[in-house]
Amino acid sequence: MKNLIRASLALTLITLAGCVPSWTLVEPGAYVNEGNFSIVLPTGWLKIENMNKNGLVASTDGPVLQSFAINHQSLEKAFKTTKAEINANTLSYELMEYYIAEVKANSTNQTVNIESKKAAMLSGKDGFRVVMQYKNEDGLRFKQITYGCINESEMYTLSYHAPVLYYFDKNVAEFETSTKSFLIL
Repeated sequence: MKNLIRASLALTLITLAGCVPSWTLVEPGAYVNEGNFSIVLPTGWLKIENMNKNGLVASTDGPVLQSFAINHQSLEKAFKTTKAEINANTLSYELMEYYIAEVKANSTNQTVNIESKKAAMLSGKDGFRVVMQYKNEDGLRFKQITYGCINESEMYTLSYHAPVLYYFDKNVAEFETSTKSFLIL
């Protein structure tokens, strides 16, 4: 089953293949330090760390239904489908457009509607914030917010996705609060 949910999470979840994941309950105020970044995740969520240290996924209701995904990739591997080339001097607006093109290229048989796109700060760096909606193959409408930025060698994205009805509004404020605590180390 190819759909946008899998495509949007692919950048984060691909490195989990072959690993035995373990879910951990997020404790109140606990900083998650992943070596390359740290963040305070929403209390009571479950997180799974990928063993290759390219990110993590947190969820309250299961990652296919609702998730907060953090990913970092080398600049050379950031856009595998479109093969867009970026470097440390890539402007945040260009980075945002490349990200949108990558999501759309990976969304087989899905229509991605961009609700908003704008500049945003992430870990004190110039970045972007994109809000999009799409339907899965069963017609369920999802909404996704993604923040992104780059440093000298890597691209970082923080994404929250959930069905528009009920789940998105239920946890979006927690996602927005957590993004403010995100630090690239």
